[in-house]
Amino acid sequence: MSAQTANFITNNFPLLMCGLAILFALMIPANFNRRFFTCMLFFVIGIGGIWDFTQHNPLLQQFTPHATNWQLNPLELPFALANLAVGVSGLIAAFANWAYRAAIVSITSIWLWGCAAFQIDQMVYAQNFSLPNHSSILLTNLLIPLILIILLIISYEKKDTNTIYY
Repeated sequence: MSAQTANFITNNFPLLMCGLAILFALMIPANFNRRFFTCMLFFVIGIGGIWDFTQHNPLLQQFTPHATNWQLNPLELPFALANLAVGVSGLIAAFANWAYRAAIVSITSIWLWGCAAFQIDQMVYAQNFSLPNHSSILLTNLLIPLILIILLIISYEKKDTNTIYY
């Protein structure tokens, strides 16, 4: 794989995962909203979170292309592990009940909007316009939570009778 192809995949991975989620959801058009929600959780949050873990893990950065010019800092490994936790939770959420999905959508929305706020801060105050600060990653950090929240609301049916409410 060429360096140019690797950089394209790295800088557009969330967008590519969104495309894959749409493609898989369209394969069987029945219950498109539910299928799309499941595919978004699996591909975008699950696979995407694990991908972000590899991108931010200081132990793996020599093997993965890293497009930012941010300074390496001691919080890079905890950031990578948080991405891994979100990714694994996203994989589980694809097969879980509505309440679990609501929790993962909430966590992911706060996480991604926080990342977008940091990227905007880097552009405005630090004048850091390197990729991914102004690439599709910023766009997906803003739009993915919105899409997930809409899909979560659409998929709500009723209280789960197996859940204990105190």
